[in-house]
Amino acid sequence: MSSNLTTLRAQRHSIKDGINFSRSEANSWDDKVNRLQHSANQLEASIKKMDATNRNIESLEVDKRRWKGKEENKFSDNYNVYQSDVRSFITRTKDSKNIIEEEIIRAETKRDNYLSGIDQLNRSLVSIESQIAIEERK
Repeated sequence: MSSNLTTLRAQRHSIKDGINFSRSEANSWDDKVNRLQHSANQLEASIKKMDATNRNIESLEVDKRRWKGKEENKFSDNYNVYQSDVRSFITRTKDSKNIIEEEIIRAETKRDNYLSGIDQLNRSLVSIESQIAIEERK
């Protein structure tokens, strides 16, 4: 067996290892993308539900006959705190969702880079296989 054939077979083995590694990494990044998308979807659903609940509560009218003086002031103070807390929660949740969406983009890019690498390695493998076939015919 020629040393050229030995070298080509070693290259083929190395390329196959690279393909397997890249495939495993691409799958890992794909799993991460799926988990992040699931989380982003859950946050979006929570935001919509909180917005709807908040709109329902904000549309309630206080019966001025029942809430007078100290009780009305106490209610108003608590209601103002509630509104502030809800707005803060929604803002923080939206910020978290945006961070997750940015991470999705980074993870998709990494996954796509591995997939691109697999395509390149497959082209190299075809070339090496062709060279091995030529060497074996000699």
